[in-house]
Order: sequence, then structure tokens, then C-alpha cells
Amino acid sequence: MKIELKSIRLNDDLSFDSFSFTANLYVEHKRVATVIDDGMGSEYRYENIEPENRLLFHNAEQHVKSLQTSTETEAPSKSNEPLPAHYALDQYLYELLCAHVERLDQRKLNTIIKNGIAYGGGKISYRFVKFSNPVSELLKTDKGISTIEWALNKRVLPKIEPGEKILNKNIPEDIIKRAGFSEDQYTKPEQLLKAPKITTKPRKGKGL
Repeated sequence: MKIELKSIRLNDDLSFDSFSFTANLYVEHKRVATVIDDGMGSEYRYENIEPENRLLFHNAEQHVKSLQTSTETEAPSKSNEPLPAHYALDQYLYELLCAHVERLDQRKLNTIIKNGIAYGGGKISYRFVKFSNPVSELLKTDKGISTIEWALNKRVLPKIEPGEKILNKNIPEDIIKRAGFSEDQYTKPEQLLKAPKITTKPRKGKGL
């Protein structure tokens, strides 16, 4: 059974014990309810269920509950203990929501590392240095490479803490090493990027 959350609207200002959000619940490609969480850790509210959709909503609850003991891997829920049907649906939708939030966080991080250096403990816990030009453009010139190396050495290295690392995968490893980072302080590039050797002393460029 296809169960989806669409038109998800998050409210970070009201998210305290849980994500505050509203979303449309679709079952078998049909909108059957509005899902609401007030951000205070309470159960989800299901509103706007039309009479003709009540059976479909009920079937969705029972389907998710049955997945708890099924050998199928269709459900995203990781709970090992059976839950009542309405709690099981809450848990299922919560994990769909978490997957959505993770995609948003990754998209935001990807935008940052295209135009700067992100460093920290993970996707949602990081700081960054922003350039005025994309990293891909800076890597095309000696001056741009000097700018990246200067930023790594002067702006990032002094502030990076134990357990943190550079999150970029779009900066060649040799540039990062020249800036003074050890292998446990950066993320390995997805491809073996190589930067040309810099013959002049690195200095602050106009890319920052």
C-alpha cells in the first residue's frame, strides 16, 4: 500500500519536543487527511477526513500495523515492539518526515559547499566560510586556489574542534593537506581531484 506525505510545511519556531508541521496524507495516490503536529510531542492529529475516505484511512492504519510483524522491508519503522494501529501510523509518518527533513538538510549543505567551505560534526551541525565565487570557479586559477588554501588555513583550521571535519567533497585533497589538515579532519573527495601546484606563497584573494 502506497502511503505518502505531501505538501509538508515545517514550522521551526514552534518545534520544541517534536517537528511542528502540517502535511497532506495520501493513501494509494488519494488525499485522505491533513496531518498536524503542534511541536509539543503530542500525538498527530488527522483532520479533514471525508466520509468516503474513512475506510481508506482505516486500511492504511491496519496496513502499517501489519508491517510491524511482517518479514517485508517496506515499512521505514525500526520499532521491534508492536504498536496500536494509530501509534504505528504516527511512527511510520514520523520516519517519512525525518527522511524529508534529511533531504532538505542535505540540499542546504550541498548549496553551501558549492560556494564555500563547510566544517563541523554533520549535516545539521556545522559552520561555514563563504566565497564570493563558486569553489568550482576558484579551482580554475592559481589565484582562486590560493584563496581556498588561505581560507582553510586561516579561517577554518584555527576553529575546527576535535571530532569535526571539513564536509566538502569538492576541494582537492592536496589543497586541504597543504593547508595543514590531517586525514581525520576532512571528508575524502568523491573523485581524485588534483589541483595545480602553487608556486607563490598563499595569500588572501578576492574570492572571499
